[in-house]
Amino acid sequence: VGIRVIALYHERPDDKGEFYAGIIGEPPKGLNKNRYLIFFDDGVVRYVEHKNIRVVCKSSANAADDVHENVREFIQTYIAKYPERPMVKLTVGQVVKAELDGQWFITRVIQVDASLAQLHFEVRSHAEWLYRGSTRLGPLFTELENQKTRNPANKGVVRRRMAGNIEYMNQQDNMTGPGSGGADGGDAGTDESTVKRHNVARKTGGGSRKNNAIPLIKWDTEGDVQKVDISDKRVLGKSSYTRHQCSPKCMEPEHEYHEKDFQQANTTNPLLIPLYLGWDRQICKLQGKLGSKVQNKTVTYVAPCGRRLRNLEEVHRYLRLTQSKLEIDFFSTDWMLNVFDEWSPKRQINQIKDLAYGKEKIWIPCINSVDNSYPDYVDYSTERIPIGKVHINDDPEFLVRCKCDDDCQDFNNCECQQLTIQATAIYMNNRLVTRPSVVYKHRRLLDIVQTGIYECNKMCKCSTTCINRVVQNPLRNKLQVFKTEERDWGVRTLCDIPKGAFICIYVGHLYDIEDQEHQGKTVGDEYFADLDLIESAQRNKEGYEDTVPENIEDDLNLIRKTEAQQNHNRSYSPSTEEEYEPEEDTDRDFTPKRRDVGGGGLSSERSSRFKISQYDGAASASSSDESVTSHCTNSTKSPSSAANRKSTRPRYINDLIHKPDPFQAGYAVKKKLSEVKSDDILIQVDGMADDDSDDDEIAIEKEKLIGRSGFSAPMGMAAPKGSKKLKSTRKYFGHDEEPYTMDAKGKGNIGRYLNHCCAPNCFVQSVFVDTHDLRFHWVAFFSSCQIAAGAELNWDYQYVPGQLEGRELWCKCGAENCKGRLL
Repeated sequence: VGIRVIALYHERPDDKGEFYAGIIGEPPKGLNKNRYLIFFDDGVVRYVEHKNIRVVCKSSANAADDVHENVREFIQTYIAKYPERPMVKLTVGQVVKAELDGQWFITRVIQVDASLAQLHFEVRSHAEWLYRGSTRLGPLFTELENQKTRNPANKGVVRRRMAGNIEYMNQQDNMTGPGSGGADGGDAGTDESTVKRHNVARKTGGGSRKNNAIPLIKWDTEGDVQKVDISDKRVLGKSSYTRHQCSPKCMEPEHEYHEKDFQQANTTNPLLIPLYLGWDRQICKLQGKLGSKVQNKTVTYVAPCGRRLRNLEEVHRYLRLTQSKLEIDFFSTDWMLNVFDEWSPKRQINQIKDLAYGKEKIWIPCINSVDNSYPDYVDYSTERIPIGKVHINDDPEFLVRCKCDDDCQDFNNCECQQLTIQATAIYMNNRLVTRPSVVYKHRRLLDIVQTGIYECNKMCKCSTTCINRVVQNPLRNKLQVFKTEERDWGVRTLCDIPKGAFICIYVGHLYDIEDQEHQGKTVGDEYFADLDLIESAQRNKEGYEDTVPENIEDDLNLIRKTEAQQNHNRSYSPSTEEEYEPEEDTDRDFTPKRRDVGGGGLSSERSSRFKISQYDGAASASSSDESVTSHCTNSTKSPSSAANRKSTRPRYINDLIHKPDPFQAGYAVKKKLSEVKSDDILIQVDGMADDDSDDDEIAIEKEKLIGRSGFSAPMGMAAPKGSKKLKSTRKYFGHDEEPYTMDAKGKGNIGRYLNHCCAPNCFVQSVFVDTHDLRFHWVAFFSSCQIAAGAELNWDYQYVPGQLEGRELWCKCGAENCKGRLL
């Protein structure tokens, strides 16, 4: 990283491309499909294959000195801090603010390729690849600005953040095999000369010997998955179906669900409960298409009366028709889920039958397969406990309540679900753009909701089987606390868990800003977790609803896209990037003439470069007298007619670029050569003499022009409009209000044992249950993917590296994308 190179850049797969100067920003590894990340000198960033890179033989001791001043500061900072890199989390289809030509625009993410993301600037009809660590991305720009003004009172104490859109990467070099795809569209090779080899002492006797050393066994993960046999306890339903109208009569007494039958010592996988009560879960093989997609397998449930139910909608309807007390989250139609699997350790040195000591409705076993130690005693609690001046307003009169009688299936009529939907809406131009998909679906949550979930509460008229009652239910999954080799105690699941399932909550003592500082310094802050939903939601919405740009009508078109248009946007690729012609072209670069092979047109992200062209395998360098120092690189529009594309005659780049008169546009002034100062930037303009005569006028570039800045937003540029003027919602509760902190060190539940992982299988969700006060949401964990029996449960602590001076914490999660340093 930091090595000066020239790398081959091509706009389309069939384009032979050109070599441009740049710096290596990331070595090949599995995560980037074994390609090099190249920061080109003009602000363009790309992944490039190993075979298309040439190392510069002689460069400055500090490679950043060789790049243009527009990107020099970014390169210097990047190299100094590598491998620690803050980057914005982005997903395909996400809307994000981004900078272009000194202005902030609403863009949509088209593709994400490791450390890069391709954004579509709808207003400019332009697509561009950006580095996810670039301050041209609004969320990162705002986050870094906020860090400069961080509250001094919070220094010295570390807290786990419940949510965030910035991830701090710390990826070490990892040279592996070839890969393909993404921002370059090609495969990557490897070169043994680039692999760092360590000097080691080797003893040799002239022969070879088989290594008979016994491999070290990690007992914390050693175990077996076995099938649970329920045949002796299972109640069977009807073997065949007789046509009838389903009603409560379909449920015989032995088919009724009684919660106490599956508690404490009788704890079982909740997905097995229907099978104990006369239901059958069948995996069916299909042929051909099911709807619009090919599906080979599916799951159907057979009710005790013999009726076959094909999906969860039909299961839920049946439960309501028969007035069954079974709940919809006891069912899953994911055929890859093995409901009979149960994990057990190979050895147990110490064991506690129930770490909750009867305070949960199921047992939470604790085992140690590593050594002879026990976990520190914790006063187990299932509720949060306010301490000192903390007062939770749980007055029922301040709760919105619903009157649903259909288990809140219709979110349009459920007041509680409407709170969730309306909180996520983006308000622009007197119109709310809502997202109904954010609510629970059959009691499962597939993605985090930054503004929180509002569940039905004690004042609502819906039943306990309501699909909007999830986190308030007791712990049900079969979990186990265990001793790890390197990370103290952790939590794993003994049974398969479906995606989006509720795991547990995080509880403890609740402190205000004064008490939490004292508690952190005297007792410890390792179990601190901030209730920072307000700050997280404002960071997520910053620059959207509080900022209304002048061209709001154009930006709104992006938000109002239909699903078909979104799919069209996702079809963009590096070879189909759109090009645009700026309203006021600020390109002041002189570009040497070259021959265009095949007439591919110009890049959508560069109008000109100082380059080494590739023509019939021969390299030709531009002459030294044509050198030019550029100030910025604005995109230009190339001809797109069939005649131009097919033409093979020599063409001049300047003939293809529309450039306004730099003197009329105010970009340059004319001076006599004798008047030129040492810090002036010289540019060459068409029609001006190209000799050293003192009588010739020289074009001098004017300074302090804001334009495209490559990897960083221009210096001195303001954040997206309005973000600095926004008054935090928390300040409406009091001028000195700060986020409250949950401390689970001395008092807590199983949630305190969940470890950090850089590739977590759980995510944190803020949920409102007993109060709608934005300051006192519940903290809940949900599975972000299907979790196999025996897997450890973990989440991302959202620590910020370097936030505490003189304190370091290193991650040992072992994930492929492990950040390395947490603090």
